[in-house]
Amino acid sequence: MTESDMKITSAYDKFAETYDEFYSESEFVAEDRALFKLFSDQLKKPVLDLGAGTGLALKYLALEPKEYLCR
Repeated sequence: MTESDMKITSAYDKFAETYDEFYSESEFVAEDRALFKLFSDQLKKPVLDLGAGTGLALKYLALEPKEYLCR
């Protein structure tokens, strides 16, 4: 792993500690709700959310956790 790779990895690791707190801020919550409302009619079960972080978006969907695949 190069020094640049290590710096990037370190930055992501540090941000991971506060990811949910950061994306729970009101502006992100409002944006998420608007997007899910816009696309909710098109959602089919199960849902695969690639790059989902911690799966924070699950709370905006009317899905059981077993229907939401977070990767």
